[in-house]
Amino acid sequence: MYNRCLVIVPHQDDETMAAGNLITLLRKNGTEVFVLYSTNGDWKYPADLRIKEAEEALRILGYVDQDHILLLGYSDNYNNADHTHFFYSENEPVTSKSGHCMTYGAYGIDDYAYRRTGKHSPYCRNAYVNDLKMVIEDIRADLIVCTDFDEHPDHRILTLAFDEAMGRILRERDDFHPAVLKTFVYCDAYTAVNDFYTRELQETVRPSVGATDKYKFDMIDSFIYSWNSRIHVYAPKESVSRSLFFNRKAKALRCHKSQYAALVCERVINADEVYWQRRTDSLSYQAEISVTSGKGERLNDFHLYNCDEIDSEIIAFNHDLWSPDDEKKEAVFSWEIPQTISSCQIYGNYVSSGRILKMSLVFDNGCEIITDALLKRGRPLMIKFEEQKDIHSCTLKILETEGTGWGISECEFYNTDSALTLPVSHREHTDENVMLEKCINTSYLTAVRGKKLAERIYRFARYRGIKGLKEKLHWERLR
Repeated sequence: MYNRCLVIVPHQDDETMAAGNLITLLRKNGTEVFVLYSTNGDWKYPADLRIKEAEEALRILGYVDQDHILLLGYSDNYNNADHTHFFYSENEPVTSKSGHCMTYGAYGIDDYAYRRTGKHSPYCRNAYVNDLKMVIEDIRADLIVCTDFDEHPDHRILTLAFDEAMGRILRERDDFHPAVLKTFVYCDAYTAVNDFYTRELQETVRPSVGATDKYKFDMIDSFIYSWNSRIHVYAPKESVSRSLFFNRKAKALRCHKSQYAALVCERVINADEVYWQRRTDSLSYQAEISVTSGKGERLNDFHLYNCDEIDSEIIAFNHDLWSPDDEKKEAVFSWEIPQTISSCQIYGNYVSSGRILKMSLVFDNGCEIITDALLKRGRPLMIKFEEQKDIHSCTLKILETEGTGWGISECEFYNTDSALTLPVSHREHTDENVMLEKCINTSYLTAVRGKKLAERIYRFARYRGIKGLKEKLHWERLR
């Protein structure tokens, strides 16, 4: 079991949606849990309020103390056509909607940069990556959970920055190989299928374009991740109740009053939480890589994809590939210390215009392995072979390709199988009267929706005046 876990999410309420059950189970098993928020959640509401709500939720989930709640201190942003997110500024600070251009703390918690260095960080992309890297190295958790490429730009920059930071750490040191789990907050929780009142509490339903809100392109099954390769963490018995008043995960969501997170309880609560593993123990991170052409550093940078903008509904991802254009098409991995290698995992391009059909792996002991074609949609091809010992170098050569846009996004070498040990909770069933609980829950949620509507009317009237409110209501009727 893991001694220390770091959960990295963008906003206050994402911790419950991404890892509510996992946090509960880990704490039950004695694991020290840290939660890092990349933003202070200050898009509409004060940061102090958002952090206070998160602290209450984490106390319910697993008695996570305030000193284990960490803030990067960046402002909450949203999709903007004018590209004002600090993602687009490499080194120059930008001012957020909430009026900040430097990291800051809230609710008695200092932002991490100030806590560690005595200085706040500017709102720019490089500072964000460096701060994230600093937290990961300081906490040194043996299990890290991070959100992946959801609809929200704060989720998108977080996963891209995490991969960048993780890649730097893995290349700089060989004594830190945490288990890394990626997950989706929107399609697997916040906007997932509402199946809460089925006869038995269901596993998370595979999201699909058109059936799940805000899921405009498939990251699953048609891009890198396979639904069949997901990892389940089943809910503890306190989180399978159909009552939103007794279910532990529902209680945590209800703490996020400013976000009216209770309204998505019936989408978020399932029999499981699902994750995808990214291994960090590849021998390639300690290898020197030389290539005949192309960008060889992309073979061991931990990035499976990248992009130049994060605001569009459908993103045009960069290939971020090693794509040699010379005749040899070779990459040589070299190690100073001899290695034992028993498998190789290669990620190809995710576009369908072309792919690599055949490659060879030639070890310096004379062993040569001819590979199959890389899998489509960027999924990993696992190549297992007889254990090769005392290896100082391996030459990867591309022998045959088809189409255009082909390449390799990551090449990983291993001497062991993946050893992931997550806390076990057997699937629980409830004998509650589902229809009775549904009636009670519906009454409660109706009251919450009424309160939300009243608040929206108040806020609109306050900022736009009664005249503006009347105009809006008239326009809504016309629509």
